[in-house]
Amino acid sequence: MKQGYTLVLFFLFSTVYSANAQFWDFSPASKLSETINSNAEESMPMFSKDSSTLYFVRTFDAKNSGGAIDQDIWYSSKNEKGFYGKSEKLTTLNNKLNNAVCGMNADGTSLYLINCYEGKHPKESGIAISQKKGGSWGKPKSLKIPALKIKGDFINFFVSQDENVIILSYAGMDSRGMEDLYLIKKQVDGSWSNPLNLGTSINSSGFEISPFLSL
Repeated sequence: MKQGYTLVLFFLFSTVYSANAQFWDFSPASKLSETINSNAEESMPMFSKDSSTLYFVRTFDAKNSGGAIDQDIWYSSKNEKGFYGKSEKLTTLNNKLNNAVCGMNADGTSLYLINCYEGKHPKESGIAISQKKGGSWGKPKSLKIPALKIKGDFINFFVSQDENVIILSYAGMDSRGMEDLYLIKKQVDGSWSNPLNLGTSINSSGFEISPFLSL
């Protein structure tokens, strides 16, 4: 994630079951309706587990909290007919910095966010978590990962639904290329491991960004 601008590509994890395994069949891509899409930029889509709510980032929209150069979290809810309604800003979690959802737990009570909520402008990037209480999202609080020391413009995370795995994308000290993927795992005592570079089987000399882990 670039502070001020967002470039999103999708990195897909594939699982090979056997030498004779068949690939999944996918339908052709179909553009979502204008209730979600706009003349601005929509990126980083994420469904709740039951797909009743679609969260995404909107950039270059004058209605965002920080104006057109800002990025905000928006969402759209599925109606009784199975269609997604008009998108709305997730006002309680947006500020004048770059806001984005990077994970949600299985029961939909916790949202993981790019941390831009502490101070006027965080000096080090990280993850924040917001808990749903009484139907609304609470104030984001930092997720404490002591070994995570990140400074720089480009970073992204994905937190798994079981809240035990984080995939991190950034240019670390031991990165093979411009930006690598790293694994962070929750330990038995509840602490988080050091970021582990996923190696040359995944990382290249180029950019690996915007990770998504399917469980």
